[in-house]
Amino acid sequence: MSDGKRLRIGVVGLGRRGQEHLETLAVLTDRFELAGVCDVSDALAQQTAVAAGVKGYSDLKTFFADSNLDVVVIASSRDTHHTVAKAAGDHRVNMLIETPLAQTRRLMDLICETVDKSGVKAEVGEQMWRRPPDRMTKMVIDAGLIGKVLRTSSYYDDAGDNSVYHTMSRMRVFVGSDVVQARGFTRVWPDVVSRPGGDGTLMDEHWTQAEVTYENGVLGSVTYVTNWTFPLRAGHPRFCSVEGTDGFVVTGNGSPNMLRRVEEGRAVDYPLKVETKRIGEYDVPQRFYYETNPPIEWINPYNDRVLDHPKSRTGGYDGIGRAYELDSIHRAVTENVEPVYGLQRARRDQELSVIITEAARLDTTLPGKLPSEDTVWEAERHEEFRQTHGSDPFAL
Repeated sequence: MSDGKRLRIGVVGLGRRGQEHLETLAVLTDRFELAGVCDVSDALAQQTAVAAGVKGYSDLKTFFADSNLDVVVIASSRDTHHTVAKAAGDHRVNMLIETPLAQTRRLMDLICETVDKSGVKAEVGEQMWRRPPDRMTKMVIDAGLIGKVLRTSSYYDDAGDNSVYHTMSRMRVFVGSDVVQARGFTRVWPDVVSRPGGDGTLMDEHWTQAEVTYENGVLGSVTYVTNWTFPLRAGHPRFCSVEGTDGFVVTGNGSPNMLRRVEEGRAVDYPLKVETKRIGEYDVPQRFYYETNPPIEWINPYNDRVLDHPKSRTGGYDGIGRAYELDSIHRAVTENVEPVYGLQRARRDQELSVIITEAARLDTTLPGKLPSEDTVWEAERHEEFRQTHGSDPFAL
């Protein structure tokens, strides 16, 4: 964790993700001073501002002009990340941008150009491989406890809106290699899932299966459904596994985090164990470990504070991931170092998601790079922006 000066920080977008960032910031006051919040809904902005004891805004330009920010968390809807990043760059404000960086390659490139031109730091808020169970998985792989990695699989974990940027980010960390090709197919079931709100409106469900090949020969399998956050699919077991020549390791929501090794010709299972400490009402994770010989362990550097409700949908681990994201941008600004998960890594993970979506649409195999022209899915996202916001996404 970084020591040094506190940075003035603001949050744009006060939906679920923005509120979660505010919860984490509330216990990182040694690094940040919350200076303001902004949302297109003035009522939500004012309600959140009163609760946080800061000023609320619904006009983006006024927010940046008045708040004197060092850093802004961009947690607005994913289709607007590039517009908020442009405003932040114009005011020379460093950024923590929620995932995906942007939906399409051209919109991600706009953000990269903005950051390069303004000279600010930009961290992207990918928390999946930053969470403790995933850190433990990476440590198991690096220690050679499952032998040579052969395959990695992701089932429903985590995807939405025909995007699997979380999965590709996590898999590339585990595999330690980039993707050279992807084969996919998708099936559509029309009007099977009710939209939120209870108005009876139905929406299509897209189920996609993809096989990805990495430069180092590892094979990846990805299964996802577009409506995994909706009631019909919500709560479905989700997991990511890495299989090697000597065993496998599993991590995920709704599945046990565990390591299996072959030792002296027999399978030996090691469940992931967690030591906790009571702080107030909550049991805060202190140490994560597998009881191998020698043990594999990871100490939570934020074990003196409650970062996330332990009964949350991720077991309290997302808060630790967000703290790492915020610490990365704090270090980048105060120590003038590069962010841990910067724009190019984030761009590549979303680009791979676009490639998988296109391969699945065409029911074919595609290389790890696409021509510069928009895919059908990307063109649809641009048109959605025009219909939703009444302007061209590239007219900044």
